[in-house]
Amino acid sequence: MKRTHQQQGEKMKTRHVLNQLPEYLSGELEPAERSVIDRHLRTCKSCRAEYASLQQVWLDLGRVQDAKPDPRVRERFFTELELLKSADQRRRSPNRTLLERINRAIDTIWPRQPALQVALAVVCLVVGYAVGFRTESGTGSNGEVAQLRSEVVNMQRLVMMS
Repeated sequence: MKRTHQQQGEKMKTRHVLNQLPEYLSGELEPAERSVIDRHLRTCKSCRAEYASLQQVWLDLGRVQDAKPDPRVRERFFTELELLKSADQRRRSPNRTLLERINRAIDTIWPRQPALQVALAVVCLVVGYAVGFRTESGTGSNGEVAQLRSEVVNMQRLVMMS
C-alpha cells in the first residue's frame, strides 16, 4: 500500500503537532508556531481529541492543591542534619583519640576483599604459631614440666607409702 506524498506530509505534521501540544497548552510557543497548531487543530480530528484530553488533564493539574507537610517534618529534618554534621565533624576532627587513629590506620591497611582477608588471617596464624613454638622451646619450659612431673610422681609414692 503506497501512500501519497500528501498523506506522508499529513502524518509528519500530525506527529509534530502532537509533540508540541504540551508547550501549546502551557503557552511556551512563539506566535507563529501557535498559529500553525491552531490551523492544524481545526482540520485534524484526532489531534483535536488529543488536545481536548490534554487540556482536561492540564486543568485538573491546576486544581491540585499543594501538599503541606507536617510541622514536625522540618524539625526532624534539621535534627537529622545536625547529627550528620556533628558526625562528619568528628570524623574530620584532628583531635581524635588514640583508639580512633588506630582503627583508621587499620581500615586503610586491611584489604577490603574477603579472599585477601582470609589469606592475611592465615598468614598471621602461621606466623603466630611459629613464634609461639620458637618462644616455648627457647625458654626451657620442657625441663620445668619434666621436673614437675617427677615431683608429682614422688608425691604419689609418698602418699602410697603413708
